Amino acid sequence: MSSFVKVAEKKETLKNVTDYITNVVCKRAELGYNYGVVLIPEGLIDFIPEIQNLIAKLNEILAHDVIDEAGAWKSKLEPASRELFDFLPKTIQEQLLLERDPHGNVQVAKIETKKMLIAMVETKLEKRRAAGKYSAHFRGQSLDAGYMYDCMYTSNVLTEKNSLLSEELEKCQTQLAAATAELEKSKGDHLDQ
Repeated sequence: MSSFVKVAEKKETLKNVTDYITNVVCKRAELGYNYGVVLIPEGLIDFIPEIQNLIAKLNEILAHDVIDEAGAWKSKLEPASRELFDFLPKTIQEQLLLERDPHGNVQVAKIETKKMLIAMVETKLEKRRAAGKYSAHFRGQSLDAGYMYDCMYTSNVLTEKNSLLSEELEKCQTQLAAATAELEKSKGDHLDQ
């Protein structure tokens, strides 16, 4: 079962997802594993029910109203959605308000979910550090590897084909050099007669 389906079925909140990652980081630190990889599927943010509600309401507001600098538009959000919006890092708030796609929807691919989760985990870890519950060092790094891995297979195939072509080229060069030498020899033999 995909992580998207699990998150949606369990009605996980952004806080749940962040707490889960934070707990894993802390548990690994307790065991002396101060390193690790967390794979975050692209588009995860769109499968968290509370985020879906927030995005739907933002789409509705942006379709009919102007987002004012003072934030009066936030009064149109339900209390839970407003609290969630205010909880998000500023950069993610800005990304949620970016230009819509041609259908008027949030461009989910432009939301930096991984960086958002890193910032939120860092904040939780700092709170745990202040409470004396975490003492290790955390340095989250975001890597968009999906397309690199998609291309890796193609790259490997091209490398293999390139290698085979190089071998064939070397064979042709060897054969050409042998044929040229043979031609030179026969030319010399012909002149000697």
